Amino acid sequence: MRGEEQPFGRLWRRPLQAFAVLFIAVALSSGSAVAQDDCGGAGTRFAQTVPPAEVDAMYDRYIVPTPGKVYWDGLILAAGKIRWDNPDRAPLLLIGGGIDLIAEAKMTEAMFEKQKRAPSKTELKIYPDRSHWTCTEPGWEEVADFALDWAGKNVRAQTRGAEV
Repeated sequence: MRGEEQPFGRLWRRPLQAFAVLFIAVALSSGSAVAQDDCGGAGTRFAQTVPPAEVDAMYDRYIVPTPGKVYWDGLILAAGKIRWDNPDRAPLLLIGGGIDLIAEAKMTEAMFEKQKRAPSKTELKIYPDRSHWTCTEPGWEEVADFALDWAGKNVRAQTRGAEV
């Protein structure tokens, strides 16, 4: 069907993202397992802009163990088709970091190219000097303000009787 595609079709062409999925799949022996990256990985993969002396404290403050069920449900339940031209999709802002090692900017840009097929507004904002840790890096307020302003300008009117 036009506008539909398998969600993981190009993942394996992106080694870093494929490694992340493989880590999750191998590390979790069951859906009840808990996934948590080690502190060293946090400092080198998604918080590489954090000064080394601050990584442990930031890791302890912000990293939350995640139930494996979240990942397995994502892999299993998302295995169907995605309708990129969905006429009911809400406006969408994709934000990426130019030095993000987890969700690389080129991956976010590729997602934007697919998502903009929907008739609703779709925009992309890449912050060249930001990592995956964007919302905790100095100057995070700029990103938050941009996202809040964008959301305020692009909120859809609620249909009478519709639930939020």
